[in-house]
Amino acid sequence: MKNIIGMMILLIGTAVFAGVDPVAEQATAARKTMFEDRDFAKAQAMYEKIVKDKATTNQVILSGAQAGVGMCLVRQSKFSAAQAALAKAIADYPSIGARHKANAASLSASAYLSSYEFDKAIKTARDGIKNYPDAGDTGLAQFQLLIGYGYFRQKDYDNAQVEFEKVIKNYPKATYIPTLFDAQDKVGDILQIKNKPSEANAAWMLAVQNYVWEFGAKDETGTIWKTFDKISPKVSTTEAYKSFLENTIRATRATEDNAKFLGKLKSELGKMQ
Repeated sequence: MKNIIGMMILLIGTAVFAGVDPVAEQATAARKTMFEDRDFAKAQAMYEKIVKDKATTNQVILSGAQAGVGMCLVRQSKFSAAQAALAKAIADYPSIGARHKANAASLSASAYLSSYEFDKAIKTARDGIKNYPDAGDTGLAQFQLLIGYGYFRQKDYDNAQVEFEKVIKNYPKATYIPTLFDAQDKVGDILQIKNKPSEANAAWMLAVQNYVWEFGAKDETGTIWKTFDKISPKVSTTEAYKSFLENTIRATRATEDNAKFLGKLKSELGKMQ
């Protein structure tokens, strides 16, 4: 769940706060206070000042600050106030365009997941797909992922699997790779829950080899590593596992950040020679 919120805020932050408007610097500082300092009350006050002062005519920045207020409230478990703040991020700034409205609506759906209101999360995300068709694959994929999480959190694994698979099938051009990776990874988790270990293994292998190129594997406690550690060579055929290792080695960029992961892959492949 934390990863979902992090992805949503990252999208809001990069989309909203980029630019030359001087108020953007205040927004960047507020975002740093929220993410790095994790002082959510202080960050909330910083965002609220941006909204109140209206020292810019850039409606996207103001809407993003209002959404920031909402997310700070989520982190403080003030869920009703958070939903009100997120609704204002859309209603008070009608000119911001579909992509930015979709970001705020996605944050609302994510907030409902945080407050265990799973049916509301699913409905909000479905409405987002309907209301913001021009949000692009990246925005629509986020809604679709949240629908999957709504079912997953209710342990409705059949519907969750269908919805996660739609992320990959319907939105292959989404530019925020963690969304696609997360959906593929969750398909594997569901298949494991359904006691289908070989199918789960295959899903996890796809998640790693298909998205490691863009996602990277910098941290041994990071997402790619965690999914790799789920994969068992004892479940897949020798040929399938060997092919997975070879494909992933080719897909992984030879950077300093990826060095340990590449070393692990090559060590595993060496054991099969």
